[in-house]
Amino acid sequence: MIIGIDIGSTTTKAVSLEEGKVQKKIKTRAEDAVTSATGAFGKIILENGIKMPEIRRIMITGAGATKIEGDLFGIPTEKVSEIAAIGTGGMFLSGRDNIVIINIGTGTAVIEARKDGIIHLGGSGVGGGTILGLSKKLLALSDFKDIMELAASGSLDPVDLLL
Repeated sequence: MIIGIDIGSTTTKAVSLEEGKVQKKIKTRAEDAVTSATGAFGKIILENGIKMPEIRRIMITGAGATKIEGDLFGIPTEKVSEIAAIGTGGMFLSGRDNIVIINIGTGTAVIEARKDGIIHLGGSGVGGGTILGLSKKLLALSDFKDIMELAASGSLDPVDLLL
């Protein structure tokens, strides 16, 4: 089994992969990267009954991954760039070998992922954190699900989306 941990600036996500399939997913929050990573690891193994000897490797990515040195809990731990993680994960989840991914996190990244390589095409510093901050101030909403429901009820008809 492999545990993947994305230590983001606001949320840390973890996933377990076994035999090429996503088994379990969790999200957590903490004030610092080490607490986030170890908390997400603990949460995924405790909530899903995973035994430590079953874990072959831990893969980490995200802004907080730079704060993690060495192995976690004596399990071989490797860092992966966010661009590589997004591209590889996008191809895995889509089942395709050539895709363009728009990833909204703290910022927004546009990534081309192919079997022969992954390229960061561009992006913006505006992302999920910006959406949450503006929604909190302008709409008094701070739950992402509520924001998405409100957005789904709107209409793009009066919006000029041409560049």
